[in-house]
Amino acid sequence: MFVAVHPGYADLDGYRRAREEILEHEIAIPRLPDASAAVAAIIARALEVHEIDVAIEHLFEPAAIEGVGWHCVERPALRDVILVVGRAIYDARERRDDMVTAANVEEAIRYWQANRV
Repeated sequence: MFVAVHPGYADLDGYRRAREEILEHEIAIPRLPDASAAVAAIIARALEVHEIDVAIEHLFEPAAIEGVGWHCVERPALRDVILVVGRAIYDARERRDDMVTAANVEEAIRYWQANRV
């Protein structure tokens, strides 16, 4: 049996018990060698799936992608990355920015750090 576990769950008592009583093996997923490229690929794929025919370079400044990549290294959970990207887009829209900027990403990271879900 394989179970995907959010990195933050590994220290919970319930997961520790499961690790001791049920799980036979545990595989740690390595950090991404180029988190910014991975983030860009995820966003590009989301645009493709939703049939949005705009290149990522027209929507996100390179520094914004780098900021999300840095966050991905610090908090290696796809859910957190998606929350930051979504909030950065919201912030860019609220500020009427032409693109998602590094400042939007920084604000999104601050927002989610203060409102951890």
